[in-house]
Amino acid sequence: MTFHTRSAIRWLLLTATASAAGSVVAGEWTYTPRLSTSAMYTDNVLLSSQNPQSDVIFQIRPGASVRGEGARLQVAGDINFDRREALNGRGVESNNRQWQGQGTAELWEDLFFFDARTTSSQVNVDNRLLVTDDNRLGGANANSTTVTTYTVSPFLVHRFASYANVDFRPSYTSVSNERDQNAGGGQAFANSTSRQFNLGVNSGQFFSKTPWGFSMNRSNVELDTGVTNKFNRMQFNIGYQYSRKWLFDLTVGREQNEFSSARSTDGNIYTIGFDWTPNERTNVDFSWGERFFGRTASANISYRKRFTSFNLNYSDQIQTTNQFFSQFNPTGAGNFNNNFFAQDPAAFNDVGIQTDTPTLNNNVFLLRSLRSSLNWSKRRNSANLSTFWSAREDQGGDATATTPGSADQTSYGFNANVGHELSPDTSLRADTSWQYNEFDRDGADNTLIRMGASVNHNLSQYMGLNLRYSHFRRSGGGTTQQISQDFTENSITLALTFRL
Repeated sequence: MTFHTRSAIRWLLLTATASAAGSVVAGEWTYTPRLSTSAMYTDNVLLSSQNPQSDVIFQIRPGASVRGEGARLQVAGDINFDRREALNGRGVESNNRQWQGQGTAELWEDLFFFDARTTSSQVNVDNRLLVTDDNRLGGANANSTTVTTYTVSPFLVHRFASYANVDFRPSYTSVSNERDQNAGGGQAFANSTSRQFNLGVNSGQFFSKTPWGFSMNRSNVELDTGVTNKFNRMQFNIGYQYSRKWLFDLTVGREQNEFSSARSTDGNIYTIGFDWTPNERTNVDFSWGERFFGRTASANISYRKRFTSFNLNYSDQIQTTNQFFSQFNPTGAGNFNNNFFAQDPAAFNDVGIQTDTPTLNNNVFLLRSLRSSLNWSKRRNSANLSTFWSAREDQGGDATATTPGSADQTSYGFNANVGHELSPDTSLRADTSWQYNEFDRDGADNTLIRMGASVNHNLSQYMGLNLRYSHFRRSGGGTTQQISQDFTENSITLALTFRL
């Protein structure tokens, strides 16, 4: 058992033991162990551009999920261990782990709470090179690393009658990574810790016509290279409820930051915005203003009908790799509401590598992100379309930097799928995705295309069978090394899953 695995188990046990007093443990708990085995035939086992070779990759993945909700405790967790090996070897042999866990305990009724969160999963390191969506290349060909995060946050909340609500929330986050020993071991980016303090005071119901709020945020991110990035922010906002449908608001503040940058990292904050709710199905929230890096904006649009839902989100924020992974979800779910466990626990059985994460480095960067999701479901049919666009601007300002990911990166694309239930036990699914990555400073670019179709059948209450065909292609430009990462692959996978 590895160090990180032992640490995760100890953390979960410690949190549960410390919180499980009196009525805390009362409630409903479910535990779901599972085991998945699969065999995948591929015509390009190493994703090679010059010498594609066919092979069969065998996989075994034991895992478990737990969900618990009591009077004063909520816990959810998923864990997998993943072993893959090719029939003819060829360097395809990997052992990986993935987990996600989250818990909230109410230690003092309506006053003192405790949050804890942990994740571990594989992510791509340098998006200019070979990018994969699974863990097969765990050896010398790997362009991935295992990222493990822990966050603990005791916090206080108090309500002053109907006048104001106070929330004081310190937190500590650790982000570490380790590369496969066959890929040279070591780290893809510096391990780091962050200490953060957030104080928020918001108006109560008494100020429903003119809601207001005040917040102070302080965060120190310490890299194991000895570098410390500091972020300090204070702001005040006030709104005016013009009518039931319209709310207008104004925010002013000041931020003082300390990190390596070609421009000043201090500045004033101001934004103006509105919240429009024309009916119970539609909400539009938009703001526009300025921060030390220039123009800033945010937008949230949601629309729901009986069979259809639509969400759109835009944000821009200064981030480090530590701050990015402190909010990272291994399954890619919860882009809009940050619901860490938005999917059925069984969905965690098949955790791949997300291809739309930014290239990893130790720099501070400005991340602008636009995402949308359109979902439709009626009777036995469903369809989903999601789009994304992101632009990452390195704040170091070094145009000659050669650190992986230091070049400004733009990515955009879409994911789409349709599904149909032939019967309560049998369903069909087809999916496709397209993604384009561009790196301004070194002229590199690449396109990732995936298409697939699958049939799922429940053999019994505890056993499921899945047959899937997949096509995966990468093409790009740039240096000779980057162009040599192009490949095309076709594969067929047969998987058997047991769940108790």
